[in-house]
Amino acid sequence: MRSECKENRSVGLYDCRSVGRFFRRHQAEQRTVLQAYSHTDLPGFTMVELIVSVAVIMLISLAVVGDIARTRQQAELSQSTYIVQNEMRNMQADALAARSIKTCPYSSTNVVCEYDPGPCRALAQTCSGLVSPPIYGAVYAVNATGVREFADVYAADFAENQPYEAMKFLPFVKANSGSKNVIISSVVAGGVSVGQAVVAFQRQNGMMRINGCASMPCAGEVQTLTVTLKHIQTNKTKDIVFNAITGRVNVQ
Repeated sequence: MRSECKENRSVGLYDCRSVGRFFRRHQAEQRTVLQAYSHTDLPGFTMVELIVSVAVIMLISLAVVGDIARTRQQAELSQSTYIVQNEMRNMQADALAARSIKTCPYSSTNVVCEYDPGPCRALAQTCSGLVSPPIYGAVYAVNATGVREFADVYAADFAENQPYEAMKFLPFVKANSGSKNVIISSVVAGGVSVGQAVVAFQRQNGMMRINGCASMPCAGEVQTLTVTLKHIQTNKTKDIVFNAITGRVNVQ
């Protein structure tokens, strides 16, 4: 800086010293800033604050996971009731249309093999016949994890004659792990709790019969049926109400 001042006569000695003082002051300010950032008393997170923050994040995560689990369980119950309601409508439509199903002959009657040819194989018969059953039915039993469906082709008695009339087993929705969390917790026919009940639809007219029988009047037949589905983990329930007078199936 001094040599520069000597070469440049237009710059006075006073001005050169001012420039030098400016650079020295600037360097001092930089050292002050660096010392301030290296000081141990700078504001930041303490160990307690970090622990509290982690704990709060964990609590929020647990709440979110729990909410997802509850939502999934509610969906399992709701979907199970929808499956039953939809299947009963399909069964009634099949009865109205007098839809034929696969059977094989046995003695003077028939055996259902629509979904499972096993019963016909056991009888050494071929599943090749077509029969329009007079009755389509479903069995609702307490503690069952699904609904048993049948076609009344072996004996027109509004009852499931196993294994000859078994159509299929309609399971309720399972959890991702495969656990069967939805069951039938109660069956109330005509205001009376029973172990099981049969809902049937007659061919062509589609009339709903609850615990019906072939001969009229039928002593055990009722007009209403309430089937309660329960999720065994949450104990939440939904009622499926059958009304034989209107032929409707509602979920409550």
